[in-house]
Amino acid sequence: MIQIKRANLSYSLSFLKNKAKTLEDIYNNAKYIIVDEVDLNQEDFKLIDDNAKKIISDFSKKFSTVENLTKETLEPILNDLIKSYETNFKSVGQPLRIILTGSKFGPGIYDIIISLGKVEVEKRLNKLV
Repeated sequence: MIQIKRANLSYSLSFLKNKAKTLEDIYNNAKYIIVDEVDLNQEDFKLIDDNAKKIISDFSKKFSTVENLTKETLEPILNDLIKSYETNFKSVGQPLRIILTGSKFGPGIYDIIISLGKVEVEKRLNKLV
């Protein structure tokens, strides 16, 4: 488990440092990778309403069929959800970011998913679904 997290952090440093000004910023941006569990009692979880739960559930079902995690394999899933729910990227990406990281702020949703890996993403999605 520690080696997986180390590999995920190494991969993620390229985008984690983009908006960071200090090492503490990098650490704070990387917390979602470091922690084993996302705190579901945080303020941002109040933003996940019934519609967001449906979006997360549908994403989870479609995500389970993905073999190779890349932006190219994830983008069609998110675009399909945007069309299905007649909404925008933020309304799909923000609930996913919250359930995966515990915050509505952070790296891009594709970076988050790829950096966590399939097993960890499914584990975190299943906490809500």
